[in-house]
Amino acid sequence: MAREHGADAVMVAPPAGARNLDLVAEYYQRVAQAARLPLVLQDEPITTGVVMPAPFLARLIAELPTVEAVKLEEAPTPPKITRLATLSARPVPVFGGLGGVYFFEELSRGATGAMTGFPYPEALRAIREHFVAGQRAEARALFYHWLPLIRFESQPGSVPGTSLPIRKEILRRRGWLRSAYVRHPAAAPDAATLEELSEVLAAVVPG
Repeated sequence: MAREHGADAVMVAPPAGARNLDLVAEYYQRVAQAARLPLVLQDEPITTGVVMPAPFLARLIAELPTVEAVKLEEAPTPPKITRLATLSARPVPVFGGLGGVYFFEELSRGATGAMTGFPYPEALRAIREHFVAGQRAEARALFYHWLPLIRFESQPGSVPGTSLPIRKEILRRRGWLRSAYVRHPAAAPDAATLEELSEVLAAVVPG
């Protein structure tokens, strides 16, 4: 269906709760055969409950020619990026996630970029642009500047956790959303959280 509607690729997480990695591999094989599109492997154990070790991801990359990228979100991500690069039979771009909390370290380990909902994407883009231009100190300084908001915005919690309501509130304040409403079971941030968010934004966001 994704292909029929014009998708250029599909990002696929493993079936939630799966424990048999051979069955997970078969699942990806079936998706690849059905989709006939480039695949992004989404390694997200927090949500799926499925841990895909680096050797297993390397196996999928070797067995499935359509795998063209990995979104890696098993913390700590930097060592796993290095491990995957060592084991992979062919170079595949790796993207971080987790709100960007390890973005600079991921770039240092060879990540191509990040796929995250952080509501100031231009900040992440600027960090990466400095990094790929060889301006490592500038990239690090910019990352450290934004890190308080990255950390605050990506608070962990029960699904969908605290980060989504905060993220939507920031997008509302930026004028990108008309409402920060979130559906149950998520809850709107309390007054103290909104006050904390205002303090972080005042300290971090230029102008």
